[in-house]
Amino acid sequence: MFGQYTELGYGDLLARLSSAYSATTGHPYRQTKLKELLRFLLRKGMIIKEERGRYRCNSDRRH
Repeated sequence: MFGQYTELGYGDLLARLSSAYSATTGHPYRQTKLKELLRFLLRKGMIIKEERGRYRCNSDRRH
C-alpha cells in the first residue's frame, strides 16, 4: 500500500486503503469504515503515526 513512499499523509493513506480493500474485497469502504480500519492498523502496530498527519508502514509487522 505504501509502495515507494516511506511516509504518506492522512488523505493519501485513506485513498490507498480504500483502493487496496476495494480491490481485495470487491466492495468499496466508506469514510467511516476507512477511519475504523486505520485505527485498527494503528493499534496493531502495522502502521505508525510519525507526526501530525504523517504515517508510515511498520516494516517489522508487514506479514
